[in-house]
Amino acid sequence: SWINTAIALIPRYKNLINQLKPNTSFSISEYSFGGDDCITSTIAHSEALAVMATYGVFAATRWSKPLPGAMVTNAYNIFTNYDGNGSNIYDSKPMAVNVKDSNINTVTTYSFIAADKSKMFVV
Repeated sequence: SWINTAIALIPRYKNLINQLKPNTSFSISEYSFGGDDCITSTIAHSEALAVMATYGVFAATRWSKPLPGAMVTNAYNIFTNYDGNGSNIYDSKPMAVNVKDSNINTVTTYSFIAADKSKMFVV
């Protein structure tokens, strides 16, 4: 990156909010990470949703709604409809943990553990 330092966008803005207007929610709007039927876009959306969940983003809206059956819909279904019956990780108020695998340079996984410890989700 031309910035040459950690960007830490969400933590930085949440810090500013806590300093200037405590108890204000943080949201992200109008994001998009590529085409609806591209595997790299689907992975990027999954990663972004996991990061937003990890940092407690209140709401996030994509630039446009994916077309029905589009591959990128799978990124959202992991979090909001993982069994096809509307089950989602948000109902159980999960805790998120970011773990990096030292064997591969850029592989990241996110584990979400349900508050009642009955389920674990790994993305």
